[in-house]
Amino acid sequence: MSGLLPPPPVPPVEEDAPRARSACVVFGATPAEVAAVQESDRIAIRGNRHGALVTGRLGGLPVEYADAFAGPIYDILYNPTSGWFSVTIFHGEEQPVRYDNRPDQEAGYPRIPDILGETTPEAILAALDVPADAIGYLAPA
Repeated sequence: MSGLLPPPPVPPVEEDAPRARSACVVFGATPAEVAAVQESDRIAIRGNRHGALVTGRLGGLPVEYADAFAGPIYDILYNPTSGWFSVTIFHGEEQPVRYDNRPDQEAGYPRIPDILGETTPEAILAALDVPADAIGYLAPA
């Protein structure tokens, strides 16, 4: 016997447990153009001042939008349990980059310090014309 203990069991995920929330801003695209890529009852598409705002369970849609549109595409993720907030920018063939509010964590993509000149989740959401409640964002008390 190797002496290694088996990994602990993974706790079950409750259906109503908070999950990471996502939104995507597709610069320069209309809601109809974005809907032509894919429509689903798991997403909502509407216009915003930059183009189209997509909310819901996006999965790989931001990457599909990056293939379909000149962009940039801003993929926003927020976890209400941990407070993690990130924005990944997809723009054509360029390397994706990411703003991440966890300065001591690996961002997964090259890290950038701001989004459209803004450095806090609240200001970033405003700059991207994304209502905070679209992703369930609550500012820290």
